[in-house]
Amino acid sequence: MFKRKAGQSTFVDAGELTDVYYCPDGSKFQQTGPHSYSCVLPDLVTEVPAVEYNVFNALFSQYFWDVNNAGVRVTQVLMRANF
Repeated sequence: MFKRKAGQSTFVDAGELTDVYYCPDGSKFQQTGPHSYSCVLPDLVTEVPAVEYNVFNALFSQYFWDVNNAGVRVTQVLMRANF
């Protein structure tokens, strides 16, 4: 939800909020660093990097997007193109 504050506009880098990580079914997801993740496969020995997707990727084009508006007239979303 977005709420408008009085005063000058502010911007926050929220790029990481739109990233999701995928691991194959049956694997365990684990964080390996501040912004890196891996998948431990069912054999509990093999570790592979988790695949990073951005939610604006065409893969998610069938998802329904909803924004909860609490008096906001305009919300800007600035994205860096890294996908």
